[in-house]
Amino acid sequence: PKVSSISSDNIDSVAAIVSHLIENGHRKIGFLGGDQASIVTRERFAGYLIGLTEGGIDYNSDYVRYGTYTEASGRFIASAFTKTDVTAVVCASDLIAIGLINGFRDLGVNVPADISVSGFDDLDIARYFSPALTTVRQDFISLGVNAFTLLRQAIKGNKTKRVTIHTEPVFRASTG
Repeated sequence: PKVSSISSDNIDSVAAIVSHLIENGHRKIGFLGGDQASIVTRERFAGYLIGLTEGGIDYNSDYVRYGTYTEASGRFIASAFTKTDVTAVVCASDLIAIGLINGFRDLGVNVPADISVSGFDDLDIARYFSPALTTVRQDFISLGVNAFTLLRQAIKGNKTKRVTIHTEPVFRASTG
């Protein structure tokens, strides 16, 4: 009760990415999260579940993996997804997604011809990576401004609150 918080809209934006994948014919969609105890990972996983449910797809725990929010983690976990029949993977960050694509490339799996991959953040590298990464754009400026405002209010002893910043799906070449 004494802590304010600010975050991006992790849930609805991941649900929108899952919906996009379903609209493109995917029915076996995986999820690759960062640290499983992280609130961000949990919210993005919730969005994944909502997207599946809204699309009429049953949850399959074999399609879910966790690692860390690093490129190396995504690269390492790529082989685990090749042992499943997923046709798309929703990643909890761009770095994980880039690592996953690199790992798939090392294993001879083509993105997006063989499997679609999406990220979250819209880091500058996402648009220049090959293939350009489908992702969720966070408004980092708004996150920073609102974090400063919340901190200033907390210092003054004002009431705490939770602020959620709007995000925007960005559809690029890594999903087909």
